Amino acid sequence: MKKPFKAGIALLIAGMMVSGIALANEGKHGDRSERHLQKMQERLELSDEQVEQLRENWKQQHESRMEKREEMRSEMRAQLADILTPEQLEKMDEQRSQWHKGGDRDGKRGMKGDCGDRNKG
Repeated sequence: MKKPFKAGIALLIAGMMVSGIALANEGKHGDRSERHLQKMQERLELSDEQVEQLRENWKQQHESRMEKREEMRSEMRAQLADILTPEQLEKMDEQRSQWHKGGDRDGKRGMKGDCGDRNKG
């Protein structure tokens, strides 16, 4: 298999991992949406009905994006299953689990391990 294809797969996996973090922060984004709606209501003099319509529209868009993201995740998983061995898939799942818990590839939080090593040189 060619290296650019493997690199593309790795980048796609990384993107999927980041999307998991975004989902974890969903509550924060909801608060931001409400603040944005309040500002729009004030600046554009929106009626309560318009605000509610916007809120519902944004909710539907969000749900649609989440469904599409899940479909992409399933498709990618199927493609990975055709490429990786069962052991590699298991290892990838373990690494993804650690990453979602807030650790990097070495189980450390943040990037201090990487940056600190570079700055010591």
